[in-house]
Amino acid sequence: MAIHFRPNGTKWDAALSPRPTLSKPIIGKLGVTKTVSFGCLGAAFFAGIRCFAPANFTLYAVTALFGSFVQIPLMCLYGVLLAMAVDYNEWKYDKKLVAMSSGAIGFGNKVGCGIGSLVLSLFLVLGSYDATLAAATPSMRYSIYAFSNYFPVVINLIMFLLFRGFDLEKKLPQIHAEIEARRAGQQTE
Repeated sequence: MAIHFRPNGTKWDAALSPRPTLSKPIIGKLGVTKTVSFGCLGAAFFAGIRCFAPANFTLYAVTALFGSFVQIPLMCLYGVLLAMAVDYNEWKYDKKLVAMSSGAIGFGNKVGCGIGSLVLSLFLVLGSYDATLAAATPSMRYSIYAFSNYFPVVINLIMFLLFRGFDLEKKLPQIHAEIEARRAGQQTE
């Protein structure tokens, strides 16, 4: 059992965190590709439920909680996907490119955050959001519903469709065998 400390010095038991508790059996049973599908479709499903009653705060809180939980295994796959990218680079280009792959992930995260902020701002501009008003206008409410309910459905479905073309998990045993054969051939020379 691993004990970690919070920034304020109090103990936090990592074993009680939902991340390792939920992720390991799900990823172990489904594999990488199906775990990504599970996370994307699960988040789209719970966001889709919110679309039927967008003003219901209790429904929003419950579905947001469950939508976050179904994506925890997906978040735990960053390291696995990075390792797969490194193995693919070594197989395809005979170079591991670890730093470049890590840098690409970091760059992609920053670009994604920037685009996310841009999209949020765009929704608020289209809804004529005005923070000085005492009550939200209908256009403001609809723009908030759009980026918090409808947009996550669309984005998660797009991610699901993009990952349907991800076939590296199936090819990985062959890739590893070819890399090992290549290394063995280089050592004998």
